[in-house]
Amino acid sequence: MEYFNLNAEEKYKDIIHRTRPCTEDSKIRHPRMPAADRAKIFAPFSALKGYETVIQERQKEILLISRPLLSEDATETLSRKLNQLKKGMQMQITCFQEDEKAAPLGSIQTHAGTIAFIDPIQKFLILDGIRIYFDDILELS
Repeated sequence: MEYFNLNAEEKYKDIIHRTRPCTEDSKIRHPRMPAADRAKIFAPFSALKGYETVIQERQKEILLISRPLLSEDATETLSRKLNQLKKGMQMQITCFQEDEKAAPLGSIQTHAGTIAFIDPIQKFLILDGIRIYFDDILELS
């Protein structure tokens, strides 16, 4: 029991000031390891494979919402703005994006960029490589 009451200096007094053996035999039996390799030994590991992925997916599901409904006034204002859009305009678009795994739930996202293409027949536009359908748009600015 006395051993547990000692501080580190007293516990290891017989070896604390020793140097590492540098004989050829010790170098062969206990080769020096580069710091990068030593770090791998102490790197954290996951006891449950896939646990982090499941947690991230669950957090994402919690943040999912149903599609917001716009008022008649907001719908009319948005419709007027959509009719004024032209290729090459700089826009910030807030839209609803449905989650493939949890449809009809999704999240609200904001994209900013230049309009590359507008298709009024199929009702979508392409903003910096992202296809956004008119029905998903909540706000234009």
